[in-house]
Amino acid sequence: MTNTVSMFVAIAPYWNQTRSWLEINGLALFHVYLLVGLVFGSIAMVSYLVDTSPGGGFYTFTFLLYNSAVASIVCLVATTLSPSTLQVYPFS
Repeated sequence: MTNTVSMFVAIAPYWNQTRSWLEINGLALFHVYLLVGLVFGSIAMVSYLVDTSPGGGFYTFTFLLYNSAVASIVCLVATTLSPSTLQVYPFS
């Protein structure tokens, strides 16, 4: 759960800038990857809250796609993105 959330939070400010990453036929696969990760993270959190397990296959699949090494790489790459494309909206 924390890996998927951290990747999403790291990339969210650069959502438009990262749209072209892994884009195939107009579909931003990188964004789909992040959103699917949030769904998997939500399933894991809900299963924890209701004290059930989605099964070993679920955890194997999510570990392969959303492990800490992958999350670290995504977050590190996000820190190198140019902040000049960001629009900051002050809280007022």
